[in-house]
Amino acid sequence: ANQTVLTMAIRSIRLMWNSKKFRSEILSYGSIYKIMVILYKVLKNHERIDDDEEDPDSDVVILKRHNEPDRAITKEQLSRIIEQMNKQDVEISYEITRPEKKKDVEFIMPTEKEKLELVSGILKCLLSLTASHSAQVAHSVYANGFGITCLMFLAGENNRFRTVSLNIISNLSSNTQAQEYLGINNDLVSNVATLLLNSDQLDKPLDLSETKFCINILCLSSENACNRGKLRRSGAFKSLLSIAHKTSCEKELALLIFTFYQFRFDQLSLDSLLELGFIDVIIKVLADLIEKKEVDHIKFDDPSLDDERKEEQKQKQRKRSNVDLQNYSNYSKYMRYDSGSPSSSSSGYASVQ
Repeated sequence: ANQTVLTMAIRSIRLMWNSKKFRSEILSYGSIYKIMVILYKVLKNHERIDDDEEDPDSDVVILKRHNEPDRAITKEQLSRIIEQMNKQDVEISYEITRPEKKKDVEFIMPTEKEKLELVSGILKCLLSLTASHSAQVAHSVYANGFGITCLMFLAGENNRFRTVSLNIISNLSSNTQAQEYLGINNDLVSNVATLLLNSDQLDKPLDLSETKFCINILCLSSENACNRGKLRRSGAFKSLLSIAHKTSCEKELALLIFTFYQFRFDQLSLDSLLELGFIDVIIKVLADLIEKKEVDHIKFDDPSLDDERKEEQKQKQRKRSNVDLQNYSNYSKYMRYDSGSPSSSSSGYASVQ
């Protein structure tokens, strides 16, 4: 179909999305899924590489060690490490694996003006659609896996569509029903963590809004055990703890506390958090809460107070109690599964597969 016509049609869907009747009709036709198919076809790299071709990175191995980030080194470097450990009689505590063979690049940015306008139009449309937090929308955008893969590609380091793509994924992360689609069996968590950690080294560092989207994606993905394992291995704990220590945004702090709470049954993660100063962060959070308290030392049973003054003091106390409950709700509102035991997706046995 003509690229310009497709762009106009998708723009029409975006503009008419606020109509409840139109929205139901669009969903019934599976139009969102079709939009994701269009995006996939526009971005797909049709230049294939022969699967039998020699892998150019075959000389690289991956070192895995407990909760540390994976480390890619050459075989020559590995030999030197092993030689040094043998001389010092040190037990090797690394797991050594070969990286998966790199196949063809799945996606590539188009260069034609019409295709770029089409991609831009699709992303603007998805931004409006995913803001509704509908489970049906989330399922359609995920699109059997390739939909979220397209968005991950567009959220790449120096992609011109990075901000809007991260915003869309962040919207999906805020949808409870979409949690099962995000991060599982793909590299979403590790890629977003890498983006956050390497921000200063990028040609275009993350701005404040992009950083916020990354934090939102990582924190809300932590409800799933598989994603928690990936988050632990990504090395993002230090960065998240630093943000929790410095942030003045109550919502952001509540989200980070919620994330750390998800790791309460994962001993490896707890050990890592403690080594990185988790206790200091918690103490600071508690100290800030205590500092904001207003203390009234007037005794309610003081006989010198008349009844009117007593009632006034009681009203103040009730008011402060309501504020305390409201502050607690800021931390607990994200804990959708907290009933004394973890949910079925909250197992401490985190997988990184």
